[in-house]
Formats: sequence, structure tokens, C-alpha cells
Amino acid sequence: MVVTQVDALNAPSMNLADHSAVLLRRIGRSIAQARVSRGWTQEVLAAALDISVKNVQRLESGRHDLRLSTVDKVAAALGMTLAELIAEQPLEPGTRVS
Repeated sequence: MVVTQVDALNAPSMNLADHSAVLLRRIGRSIAQARVSRGWTQEVLAAALDISVKNVQRLESGRHDLRLSTVDKVAAALGMTLAELIAEQPLEPGTRVS
């Protein structure tokens, strides 16, 4: 049996810290995928967000505790909505969430 991140997020045995870690990694992967799909380097995203490349690396690896406002700022820099960025399956640029 393969356990997906959705299964992990729904696992009753997980504590809040575990759930947060899974969610942060998922958001980080979404950020990285969206950045790469646009042909952007981490340096380009860092400049768009006015943060260091090291902080972009932390965001993408899920090692950075995120505020909702930070995720919204990243989404806007990537030309996405917050919902698109945190969707379970990252969406192609231009695809809208209904």
C-alpha cells in the first residue's frame, strides 16, 4: 500500500507538528514546481519576493515556517492565486480553480 501525503494529512495518529511538516513540504514542492514551470531560477523568485535565495531554498524545502501572507505573496509573484499554489495537484499556468 502506498501512503500519499493526503493520507498522511488525514492520519489520526499524526500530531499537529507532523501535519504542519507534511503541509509545508507540499507547499514547498508546489512553489518549486511553479517556479520551474515558468523557467525561473531561485534567484529570479528571490528577486521578485525581495528575499534571499537561501530563504527561497527554505520555502521550497518546507523548512521555513510559513505565514498565510507569505504564501499569498509567493503565489502573487508567480502569477497564481493562493488556492492554485496550495492545491493538491499543482496546476498549469493559466488554469483556474473554480
